[in-house]
Amino acid sequence: MKKLAILLVATAIAIIGLNGTATANSTSDVSVMGWPSGCWHTKLDATTAWGGCDHSNGGSYKVIAFCFPPDGGPTVWAEPLAWQTRGTSVASCPPLTFYSGSAIKTRAS
Repeated sequence: MKKLAILLVATAIAIIGLNGTATANSTSDVSVMGWPSGCWHTKLDATTAWGGCDHSNGGSYKVIAFCFPPDGGPTVWAEPLAWQTRGTSVASCPPLTFYSGSAIKTRAS
């Protein structure tokens, strides 16, 4: 039974091709990766967050505002519909909520 298991594993390796080697990309240039870099986010006023990235590198980004209602309800979040490739992104809290934090959402696109 043990010989059969070894034979099946060896056959699977031969078929799938696990005998190849993998190499890491040695470049340190972030622009080839397609993700924004140098990103920042902060509070603009009591209900608004803003942020951006210094370099889009082919990717895009948008700011997310975390907002809390003063009556003690759950924290909600808001983000703009449009993704940015340059400039700043702005997100406003829904009515009757206030800024409690922010983040940047990024994607390679």
